[in-house]
Amino acid sequence: METIRPRIQPNLMFLRLHTDDGRVGLGEAFFGARAVEAYIHESAAEVVLQAEDATPEAMAQALTPYLGFQGAGAEVRGNAAVDLALWDLLGQYAGLPLAALLGGPVRTSVPIYNTCAGLGTSARARDSGRTTGVSRMAPPSNARTRISRRS
Repeated sequence: METIRPRIQPNLMFLRLHTDDGRVGLGEAFFGARAVEAYIHESAAEVVLQAEDATPEAMAQALTPYLGFQGAGAEVRGNAAVDLALWDLLGQYAGLPLAALLGGPVRTSVPIYNTCAGLGTSARARDSGRTTGVSRMAPPSNARTRISRRS
């Protein structure tokens, strides 16, 4: 597991999950990046790295505290970064874009919502035509992910 906090946007944190076979899944979290990064390395990494089957569903269950949903703290944002990276890996293993794993596009475009990328980013993305559609579908039942140790 590797975390990256860009100098240009220090409140953003990227998570890279490296697999034993060399693939890398990408996740991200925003707000309180230092706390999220600490949670990932001090708590979540042990759970994810010891998992025999690190599917998004299995890790969501393993990383949920026994008290249930805890709000929007560093743990929840860290778990979301792990979830995103695992879905990215699942798409790589399936050889499909994530949108296809989630059931395929249901629209030709979606509105862009900019919370942190800076002024003008939404307009540039809109003008370049970079939009996507999303739907839902369960992942393949035989999908398994094994995460390797990297820092």
